[in-house]
Amino acid sequence: MKLIVFSCFTFLLAGKETCQHVSSDYVLWRNNNKLSFSDFKCSPSAGSKFDAQTNIRLKLNYKIGKYLKSFSVYCLFSKNESWIKIKSPDLLEHEQGHFDIGEIYARKLRIELLKIQEHRVEVSYHILDSMYKKINNDLYERQTEYDEKTNHFLNTAQQEIWIRTIKEELMSLE
Repeated sequence: MKLIVFSCFTFLLAGKETCQHVSSDYVLWRNNNKLSFSDFKCSPSAGSKFDAQTNIRLKLNYKIGKYLKSFSVYCLFSKNESWIKIKSPDLLEHEQGHFDIGEIYARKLRIELLKIQEHRVEVSYHILDSMYKKINNDLYERQTEYDEKTNHFLNTAQQEIWIRTIKEELMSLE
């Protein structure tokens, strides 16, 4: 039986508003930019029972005073912390699903931050950190559900349903 594990690591950064400083160690989520086998640079964990591991990060940059002045949120795939053992298109599509789910939650965070910015709500680092942590908890739960329902891509009927659902969610959050 082939199994895949999803690993979600996150970080919070304050500072620059743009994502120009994303190193070549990451793939920035973009429409129509799909993962390829060559993006998985890490060696598989010795003795791992899984066929792949995808490491997704949400990156939040912001500037605050009394109010949220500016922000940016990015979904990143870590090349050096992700690996794949077999070159199966179905497995690659499943891992792309993890990346796409990450972007769904990046968009949800952007929406929440826009509301705060538009309504000129007073903010602090602690408020933003709390929002960020909640989104990441929700993301982790969703990733776990995705693997459980699709049986790590082995349940092809559920995999097809999830891929359609993920695409619809991405479109609804554009």
